Amino acid sequence: MVAATLALALAQQPALVACVAQVREGTSRYRGRNAAIADGYRALGPDAPGMGQHWMHPGLVLAGRFDPRHPQVLAYITVQGQPVLAGVAFAIPTDAGDASPGLAPDSAWHLHGRTIDEESFIADHHHAPGTTASGTRVAVLHAWVWQENPDGVFAPDNWSLPFVRLGLPVPVAFSRDAARSLSLALPGGAAFMRRAFPDLSGMDDRKQGIERWLSNRAGALSTGDLQWLADEWRRQ
Repeated sequence: MVAATLALALAQQPALVACVAQVREGTSRYRGRNAAIADGYRALGPDAPGMGQHWMHPGLVLAGRFDPRHPQVLAYITVQGQPVLAGVAFAIPTDAGDASPGLAPDSAWHLHGRTIDEESFIADHHHAPGTTASGTRVAVLHAWVWQENPDGVFAPDNWSLPFVRLGLPVPVAFSRDAARSLSLALPGGAAFMRRAFPDLSGMDDRKQGIERWLSNRAGALSTGDLQWLADEWRRQ
């Protein structure tokens, strides 16, 4: 079933409804990752706390076509030791001045001009096709059609993912800083965040503190819990 906020987000944009339905229809079989592997998708780049791990189909990227049923990228997260399909991404080679390839407005697309590994760590993905950039570029659109994204279906990052990965209910409202703190408790999370935020010191100490704190909690996090997590991320 489509998540409530996804349905609400599309309710006033009827032109997107059919297209998103096609994305879900075309990728339903990939909720089991073995099917994705059999069809040619391969892991590429790191497992980002707010994006999952990208599994890319090289042939679909080289084809350069926007097809809702055949996205170039699948985004998986690990929940209770099992891969879970959270969303997809379309990756279309583009030249300067090109309009967005389709589905969402230009503002929802961003440009990749470096390797997937490098691009996973940048702070701002919001560079629409047609803006100034040099070198080879790929226009990318994320679509969180399997895991609800509080920031919107087409937002690049989905900060509900750390909660889902840790088996916690996703709060109605939370800050990115709270989710970033939780990311430190994920396998590889501290190493990722150390690279993404090189000016923030003490990642290992923060990680240990978050893990100890989580060990004494179960169920939904309170407003006070979320504030503590955000403050822990922001402390110098």
